[in-house]
Amino acid sequence: QWPLARILRGEDLRDLETCIRRTQTNWQRIFSYGGSLVRDADDQPLLAILTVRDITERKHSEQALRESEARTRYLLNSLGEAVVESSTDLNRYSD
Repeated sequence: QWPLARILRGEDLRDLETCIRRTQTNWQRIFSYGGSLVRDADDQPLLAILTVRDITERKHSEQALRESEARTRYLLNSLGEAVVESSTDLNRYSD
């Protein structure tokens, strides 16, 4: 359901994410939203507050960072294996 409908039902929403795409193009955006219902002194609904933030660039940056970390781990593991092999070779020749 749409966030505003959920808020009007009395739900408090926090940091929910949704992706919106246009099927005819490559356009895509990721939004974070939240909100709540403000009540008056008699506990009657007075105002619905809905916040929406475009977090597309942040999500892309987070993904790029995860990929970079994975590449770095792979390279460090490869380097560690190469050092062990070199060490073994050196030990063979020094004996």
